[in-house]
Amino acid sequence: MVVGCGSLASGRGATAAHLLSAVLDGGRTVSQLREPDKTTEVTGFTKLPAPFDLAGVVVSADAPHTHRDHARWLVEAKKAHYLLMVKRNQPTLHHTLRSPPWKKGDRPPLRPRGGTRAT
Repeated sequence: MVVGCGSLASGRGATAAHLLSAVLDGGRTVSQLREPDKTTEVTGFTKLPAPFDLAGVVVSADAPHTHRDHARWLVEAKKAHYLLMVKRNQPTLHHTLRSPPWKKGDRPPLRPRGGTRAT
C-alpha cells in the first residue's frame, strides 16, 4: 500500500515534512520517501516502489494516486496489479464505476477467461 502523510512541524518557521510510505499488509513500513516542499505525494508515486520487485503483487493506493499513468506504470513496468481508490474528485470515472452497464436487478454478464467455453 502506498500512503501519503504529513507530519507536524515543530519550532519557529519550521515546515511540516510530507512523507510517502510503502506499507505491507500487516502495517510494517518498508520504505519512506520525503517529498520536496511545494510538491504533492503524486509526484513520488513511481519513485517509492521503483526498487522493489512487484511482479504479481497487488499495490493499493488512495485517491490522489488514481491516475492512468500510475496504473500503466504498475502494470507495464512493474508487472504488478493495482487497487486504486476512486472518489468524486474524478466525476467521470466515479460515475462510470457507480453505473454498471447492465440493468438494475440483472446479473452482470459472464465472460469466459482465456479463450472459449465448451458446453
